[in-house]
Amino acid sequence: MTAAQQRMLAALKGLSVGEAYGQQLWQQVQTGLAVAEQPSLLPAPWLWTDATLMACSLVDHLWHYGTVHSAALAADFALRYTPIRDYGTAMHTLLAKPRDGAAVMSDAQNLFDGQGSFGVGAAMRAAPLGLFFAEAPLSQVAQQAQLSALTTHTNPEAVAGAVAVAVAGAILWRERDQPLRQPSAILNEIVQYLPSSSLEHRLALAAAMNDRQMWHHIALRLSNGYQHSAQAIVPWCLWCAVHYRDDYAAAIEQVCAAGGNVTSMAAIVGGLLAGTLGRDCIPPPWLRAREPLPHWFLASLGIETD
Repeated sequence: MTAAQQRMLAALKGLSVGEAYGQQLWQQVQTGLAVAEQPSLLPAPWLWTDATLMACSLVDHLWHYGTVHSAALAADFALRYTPIRDYGTAMHTLLAKPRDGAAVMSDAQNLFDGQGSFGVGAAMRAAPLGLFFAEAPLSQVAQQAQLSALTTHTNPEAVAGAVAVAVAGAILWRERDQPLRQPSAILNEIVQYLPSSSLEHRLALAAAMNDRQMWHHIALRLSNGYQHSAQAIVPWCLWCAVHYRDDYAAAIEQVCAAGGNVTSMAAIVGGLLAGTLGRDCIPPPWLRAREPLPHWFLASLGIETD
């Protein structure tokens, strides 16, 4: 197993545990419990959703190809589609039957009257890609993230979300053993690789806000995950990941404290932090509670357990 593959797997593990954690919180919200309740009080297994499943396809793809072949990846997303995994409405429509990847991508372009989806799905699965390419030029990381996003999400906001998460993962990994830069410097560096978009503007705004004590105000300014769009979710996620980049659990708890789409937010932050810090940063009780990754995925990679 190469170092790049190890980083990618660590990011996938962190993504899946974060998503499963967030999903437990989301279920508590839906049943009227306070979001501050600890999901560790809930019985295992903690189930992951579509972000983990699609990230498994992306990791498997990069494992075998070493680069993104968009049509092949889109076809695998459709092949692995599992209705119970809580996909967004547009993705249910797009992936409901196995078919040629080019057809999937064509239909993705036509979603929402030709505007494409600006949902957060492409960003949710992007952290493992960023860690896989972490030693490549950041322009290449951004290009590969764009190719991965366009399989299902063609709106510039969704593409910007995937690029932002992937580039963030690469930067955080590179700086893991370096003197800590100011969070604002890291966020501003990520902004340089984004297409012109609302997400770009909001991430630049995030870079200007550094007071952790004002986190609730910051989350509201960045428009946290009460909307399911990439531009409403990714900036707050990256603010938390950069400000709490040395503590997986603290970063996830912070991003979820704002409420909203905690499943998506915890997946993004979990992938970034575990990919940067390594798999051992994940609290063992959380990892034990998370359901195993799919059998087909482990078999394809030739590993017995995740």
